Amino acid sequence: MIGIGLEMARPTAVSTPPPPPSLPTTAVSQVLLDSTETVPVPTLLPTRISVSPVVVTPVPASTPIPPLTPTPTPMPLPVLENPIDEKFAATAQEWFADFLRLDAENSGVQQYQANNFVHPIALEIDADMAYLLDAGRVLAINLETAVPPQVLLAPDDLVENVRVLEPVDLALMSDFLLVLDRAGDVYLYDLAAQTWTLDRYDRPVEASSGHYFVAIDAPNNYAADDPAAYVRSLLEINYQFVSQYGNEAAPLWNLPEARGVDVSALGDKIFVLQREMHDAMGAVYLYQDTRHIKTFQTRFPIENPLQLVATETAVFVLDQEGRRLLAFDPLSGGLLQIYQLVQEDPISVFWADNSGQRLIFAGRDKLYLWQQPEHLAAIPGGDLLSGVQPHDPTLLAGLTEYGVPIGGSNITFRDFQLPGAPRHYRLGVHNGIDFYWQPGTDIIAAADGVIVRADVDYIPPTAAQLAAWWNESQALGYTSDETLDRYLGRQVWIEHANGVVSRHAHLRMIEPGIVVGTAVTRGQKIGEVGNSGSPASLESETSDAHLHFELWLDENAYLGQFLRPIETRMWIERILSN
Repeated sequence: MIGIGLEMARPTAVSTPPPPPSLPTTAVSQVLLDSTETVPVPTLLPTRISVSPVVVTPVPASTPIPPLTPTPTPMPLPVLENPIDEKFAATAQEWFADFLRLDAENSGVQQYQANNFVHPIALEIDADMAYLLDAGRVLAINLETAVPPQVLLAPDDLVENVRVLEPVDLALMSDFLLVLDRAGDVYLYDLAAQTWTLDRYDRPVEASSGHYFVAIDAPNNYAADDPAAYVRSLLEINYQFVSQYGNEAAPLWNLPEARGVDVSALGDKIFVLQREMHDAMGAVYLYQDTRHIKTFQTRFPIENPLQLVATETAVFVLDQEGRRLLAFDPLSGGLLQIYQLVQEDPISVFWADNSGQRLIFAGRDKLYLWQQPEHLAAIPGGDLLSGVQPHDPTLLAGLTEYGVPIGGSNITFRDFQLPGAPRHYRLGVHNGIDFYWQPGTDIIAAADGVIVRADVDYIPPTAAQLAAWWNESQALGYTSDETLDRYLGRQVWIEHANGVVSRHAHLRMIEPGIVVGTAVTRGQKIGEVGNSGSPASLESETSDAHLHFELWLDENAYLGQFLRPIETRMWIERILSN
């Protein structure tokens, strides 16, 4: 039990969300959305793990016995193969660091049936339970019992009448699990009671705010009755700062001009992982009481970093897109160790205990347990994912022959203009890439294909209609699919090979001859940049003009979904070429 510590960290709940600040916010925790007058409860999936225990009553003898659930097909035990890569070994020797490698002699493997999880992006461990984030789903995995993962939370579930959009990170805080949503909300899961509550509400009701929180952490080296154990740290990447809540000071401090990747708390020390703006190199920065501690410097080249975990003995960085784990000295930043991870099917996330000795890695349908070679298990069953998975690296690597839809354009500099970023004005998430160009700029087909939608008879919305859309979003707490389609204005959709569909929105005009059924080739003009459908269109035809471009891998999966923001940028830069 946590006693007074948690009470000091969690303010008393209020009935409705607070109005948004005009600047980036460090919103209070535990804001409940329980006023049915202003926010009706959507008829969506119920929150998981909040049902009452079922009372089992005897079955009358006359009642037919239902058929047994089929036993899952047995699976062969996993085999860990990871031949030495001499480049890793040579690099470790050059930097006077230890070289370690996951193999069958030092690591166990827990294999699950295909499509339990594809590309997890967050992992936390509490004793013998693992909590994994994949495809927007929070999974509970028992490390001691051979049972399939259990889904605890998923998109469209409800927490305190707030609809879950898309979780992006996890953090363990004493006896609680924190789940950060792309909207900026934080959901709190009581591990003992197995119930969800709203820890932080961050969907502004009034003005549009541009903050984009991508990572959360809490220290794990304080006693449960210490208020410091309940200080949550959030990494923001649009304005580039770290903010904290759960303490009276609620500090906020700016970061260097770079792309935020992850944050890790070790007591009152906050480590931040960033990637350079214009290349794939990374660095770790240490802060204490909001001050940058410059005696800590990671001089070793960090490449394509994905994750950061700080422990008492090492600061770990997962880089090279999951093929390598680096261990740095927590005082100086000097390189201590290089771990060669599995190369054929790269790891996407890991966890380390506070000592830095217990390590667990996760990849596609597998957990790897460092220094537990006796732990081998193959576990069938589970709540399997179906259909196209937009975060599947194998699928994404096969997307070729696509170009930028505006000739000579580059991918936007701002991560806030990429898929996955929050859209606070409509309480939703951005599904596309924004290309800001002058109104009337030519829009071209990104690849060969056939027109499947062309809004040639588009009628602009009135001020009253836009107000009605906004009011609907406020009432629901999110943007419905129908309203989102209206906000996108005049559109052209092109179906390409393998069922991929590119969507072009906010067009000022559609090129004559572009109608449903028309075959187009890469580089062919299909329309012009505009601002149709956007609130700014009421001001003028030029205000906030841009192309909103989406790539849908099927009708329910878009490019950038279920990925870390830094991964979204990486894949978009690879897929779209000039």
